Amino acid sequence: MSLRDVAVELAKLYCLNERGVAFSPRQSLSRWFKKVRQVKVINIKQKIQRALKLASLRIYRRADGFFVIGRLHKRKVDREALAALSPILEKRTEWSLNSDRLSTLLTGTASGKIWADIPGGHKWIDYFPIYDREFSEYRGKNTRILEIGVYKGASLRLWKKFFGDKSTVVGIDIDENCRSLGDAENGIQVRIGSQTDESFLNAVALEFGPFDIIIDDGSHAASHQIASFNILFHKALEENGTYFIEDLEGNYWGDKTGQLDQRVSTIDLLKTLIDAQNIVFEKHSYSYFFISGRTLKPSFSVPLISTMVERITFYTSVAVIKKTRKAPPLGYHL
Repeated sequence: MSLRDVAVELAKLYCLNERGVAFSPRQSLSRWFKKVRQVKVINIKQKIQRALKLASLRIYRRADGFFVIGRLHKRKVDREALAALSPILEKRTEWSLNSDRLSTLLTGTASGKIWADIPGGHKWIDYFPIYDREFSEYRGKNTRILEIGVYKGASLRLWKKFFGDKSTVVGIDIDENCRSLGDAENGIQVRIGSQTDESFLNAVALEFGPFDIIIDDGSHAASHQIASFNILFHKALEENGTYFIEDLEGNYWGDKTGQLDQRVSTIDLLKTLIDAQNIVFEKHSYSYFFISGRTLKPSFSVPLISTMVERITFYTSVAVIKKTRKAPPLGYHL
């Protein structure tokens, strides 16, 4: 089998799934390739590496631990839009790290205090004030939480203590080893499956939902974050619920970490939601929305998502989308 033949085979595999071909970290690429394609060639590992380059593909490890053959994309900041800022606001400045904030953000927040006593997890410490601000209204209630990504179960224990005994915390993960981290007697459930598997997610929502809070802390791959949002926001999130996406920095590291595995990033989707909130104004002028002695336009044709997003809140590496049943804009002249 020639180098070009190997490259062609890899390209074919990539084309079967445009977001990449994933395989277990316990498998070496050469063993996996031999098994799948039943090829017997000498120095297959070196040949595959050269073939990947020839086929304009790369192999990378995703945040969920799986290796992927795929194309990586690099998100670029819109410099033209950035230039709309005044010279003062756009001017480069030194932004220094301050480790002294560690104790403040942990001991000074309810979620941080809990997290400090839970081993086996890792988070950006700036998340804890965000958790307190966005989630405090749900504490002490019959809150149902779905978290994508279990890892070692630290977050599941955080949420159970943070929201209280009445809450139900459900974690999903593709790693079978996470199943043992559930504690059904104490309201912590774990189900094994992919965050992109619509049938699986629907089954979880049917069993435990609708959820008051959905937290995406899974693979951080853009295609996965977008797929989960498209499936869960409409079907599995309670009205007035909160959809929380963590670790958006992966959209900017994507060409190195594999998390930006398609051209449309999660950041792009979130920016589109801003347009969706306001798209009703695109074809209808001021007078259509104001009560001024005339008959109002009875309805508007808009994407369904336009009727469901109350607000979008952006933090560094985090986006929070609040769901509601929203009426069209209405104005009134006094």
